[in-house]
Amino acid sequence: MANIKLSDKKLLEEAFGMNNGYVLDFSDKSFAEFFSAIGVDITDEQYLKNGTSKANRLRAFWEIANEELVAQSIIEMADLVINKDLSLLTRTPVLPAAKQIMDARRYD
Repeated sequence: MANIKLSDKKLLEEAFGMNNGYVLDFSDKSFAEFFSAIGVDITDEQYLKNGTSKANRLRAFWEIANEELVAQSIIEMADLVINKDLSLLTRTPVLPAAKQIMDARRYD
C-alpha cells in the first residue's frame, strides 16, 4: 500500500484532472492500456471498490498497490501531463518523492 499524503493526493487529482470521474484524457481503453503497460489490470474488481469511474479506480489503485507501482504510475502520468505542456505538476512535491522511491528500488 502506498502512503500518499492527503495534500499530495489533492494536487495529483487536480493535475490529472480527476474531477467528474475522469483522469487526463484517457478513454476506458487507453486507461486500461496505460496500466497494462506497467503490469496492472486496472479493470480488476479490486480497483472498483470506490466505483467504476477512472478517477475512482485510480484512487483505489493508490490505496491498494505497492509504492513502487504507484510511484511508477505517477511518474508516467506526470510525463503525459508535462508532455502536454501543463505546468501544475512542477509545483507538486509528490513527483520528486515518487522518483526517489523508484531510484531506491532500482538499486536494492
